[in-house]
Amino acid sequence: MLTLSFKLRSMLLGVAVFGIVCATVFSGSVWWARVLDVLVWGALVGVIIAASVGHGGTRYFSLGFAIAAGLYVPMAFSGTLLQRLPGPHVLADELAKWIQEGMALTHAKRVVEPGFEAKYENEGMIRVGPRSVYFIWQSGDWERTQRSVHCATTLLLGCLGGALALRFRAIDEKAEGATFYRAARRK
Repeated sequence: MLTLSFKLRSMLLGVAVFGIVCATVFSGSVWWARVLDVLVWGALVGVIIAASVGHGGTRYFSLGFAIAAGLYVPMAFSGTLLQRLPGPHVLADELAKWIQEGMALTHAKRVVEPGFEAKYENEGMIRVGPRSVYFIWQSGDWERTQRSVHCATTLLLGCLGGALALRFRAIDEKAEGATFYRAARRK
C-alpha cells in the first residue's frame, strides 16, 4: 500500500515555490520570471551534485529528479524538433494558454488609459483606450506565463521522478532483503 508522507520542510518549500510561480504569473514581472528561472536551474544543478555525492534516499531522489526534469527540459525550452513531439510539455502549453486567457484582463488593466475601462473586443484583443488595444498573445506576458508554467512543470515532474525513484528503492531493498534472508537460511 502506498502511503503519502512528507516533511514539513518539503511542504514549506513547495508552498514557497508555488508562491513564486503565482507571483510570476499574476504580476507579469520580468524580475519574478528570472527568480523562477534561477530557482529551476539551481535545483537542477543541486540535484545533479546530490546524485553524484549523496547517499541512500537522497541519492535515489536526486537521481530520479535529475532524470525526469532532464528529460522534460529539452522538450519544453528548446526551439528544436523536440517541441513538436507529444509529451507533458504540450499539456503545460495548454495550461499556460488557459492561464494567459484568464489573466489577460488583469495584465491589460496595467496599461489602460485614464477614464477608460478595459474590455474584451474580440479574440486575442482587449480594448484599453479609445484607440488602444492590448494583444493577449503578442505581449511579453505570454512568454513569461509560458516559461513560468514550464518551470513549475519541470519542478513538479522532477519531484514525481524523485518520488518514483524512492519507491523503486523501497521495492529493490525488499527484494534484496528477501534474497539475503533466503541465502542466509540455506547456509
